[in-house]
Amino acid sequence: GEKFSGSLTAAIVREDGADKIELEEAYVESLSGSFLDNTFFKFGRAFWNVGVLNPQHAHADDFADRPLPYRVFLNKAYNDDGLEASYLLSGSGEIGLGVFRGDDFPYGNNNSQGSDSWSVYYKSNFALSNSEKLKFNLYHLSGKSENGRVSNEDTVTFRGDSDLSVISLDYENTYSSEGKFKISSEYFYRNQDGTFEDSEASTGNVNFDDNDSGYYIALVNQFNDHLSLGLRYS
Repeated sequence: GEKFSGSLTAAIVREDGADKIELEEAYVESLSGSFLDNTFFKFGRAFWNVGVLNPQHAHADDFADRPLPYRVFLNKAYNDDGLEASYLLSGSGEIGLGVFRGDDFPYGNNNSQGSDSWSVYYKSNFALSNSEKLKFNLYHLSGKSENGRVSNEDTVTFRGDSDLSVISLDYENTYSSEGKFKISSEYFYRNQDGTFEDSEASTGNVNFDDNDSGYYIALVNQFNDHLSLGLRYS
């Protein structure tokens, strides 16, 4: 039988007044029965398991834009080159480990400025009843910006270690054949330890050790496949 599948996704973006094709995803992943039982691998460029929303494209989200923590801590999404291995636990659990090039925010700027990064995660899915599910997930992403991570304003450069941890809790109630009610929440905690330099303010390298956090909670009612109503706070 088939042992692997692949995917290629590109987007047309406008940058500096010109249209360009940007590669979003190009990966190969193993299918069930390819290697060890309950073990899967994914290799290439992808949106990795760092938070519930990160593995999916933004157009699949319930809202028009990503929650504030995703925009602050991941510049909307972590999209990097790497390898991820996962193992399905007995029941409805999954653990995973990833190693990446570290060439995307928060370690680089897609221009070979980053360095190696890695991640671990745990996912669980509990059936509360025939129509209700509860999901509890943990994620951790760690790496080092050795060559510097430049801010969106191109004036502030950070060099050092950056560690991000995410806790998610989701409740879902499928109350009819098309109707579904969801409560989604995630908490982000980041530590950055290194130096920053503001070229505009001519600060030179300044020691920097800071912890910051953020969260969001979203309520979405899906009436059918074409109509949903939601509220989000972050």
